[in-house]
Amino acid sequence: MSSYPPYPPPQGQQWHGAAPQAATLSWPQIIGLSTWLVFPLLGCGCFGGAALIFIGAYARRKSWWIPGIGYTAVGAVSFVMVGASDPDSLATDLAAGVLLLSWFACIIHSCLINFLWVQFIATRRGESLHPAPQYYPTPAAADHWSGSPYSSAMPPGLAPDPQQYYGPGPSAAPVSAEPLSEHTFDAPAAPAHAAVASAETPLDMNTATAEQLATLPGFDAVRAGQVVAERQASNGFGSVQEFGAAAALAPHEVVRIRDLVWCAPSQPPPAPQPGRILDV
Repeated sequence: MSSYPPYPPPQGQQWHGAAPQAATLSWPQIIGLSTWLVFPLLGCGCFGGAALIFIGAYARRKSWWIPGIGYTAVGAVSFVMVGASDPDSLATDLAAGVLLLSWFACIIHSCLINFLWVQFIATRRGESLHPAPQYYPTPAAADHWSGSPYSSAMPPGLAPDPQQYYGPGPSAAPVSAEPLSEHTFDAPAAPAHAAVASAETPLDMNTATAEQLATLPGFDAVRAGQVVAERQASNGFGSVQEFGAAAALAPHEVVRIRDLVWCAPSQPPPAPQPGRILDV
């Protein structure tokens, strides 16, 4: 873990760059979180599928544990058929081929989702996979004094008369004597911040379209499509942290969109209709 300067900065100083991020994960920590890949590499498909079931259940990702069930079932059945069939039969060759294919597919699948797994654990711990920027302080600007430089630098008796350098100010425009009832006044324009507030209405992360999600900071069309696909696979998100993990966002990026998205509370199932069912 690395240390960072205080944020917000002390009074009279400012920090260049964005707000400080959370501590970054070191390579030993990333390797430690990736040790579960030993099971897909050495497990002949069966143990690799079991590892996918475990991390999928822990992260509540259906797209992880459902394939894990498939790899485990195919690997176990193929392994049993290889041992129970005649070594020279066609069934043994087919079972061995299916076992190798499922094993290879499980390895590739596990390697592809390992980054998302490490990102999920880092988000839960409040850490980041991205390096933190460097910050350096800037001294506060000196206060500007709007008085005359002569009165502060010279004694009062020696200071020149300001009228020698500055002429009289412009005369005021004459005021019309017409009654106020004869004048028309335009309605004041709506403040600019009202339009900005309406444009920053938070998006419902469980109903927003891919085009709407693509307008969020740090999002593009590809990331928005990935989030929509993950939302459909997991039946919606329950918090901003789950939304950020599905989009593979760093913790500081999750903080940026925290006020721009929200999730509606889950609706309870409808109550059963009262009354009795009559047999006809």
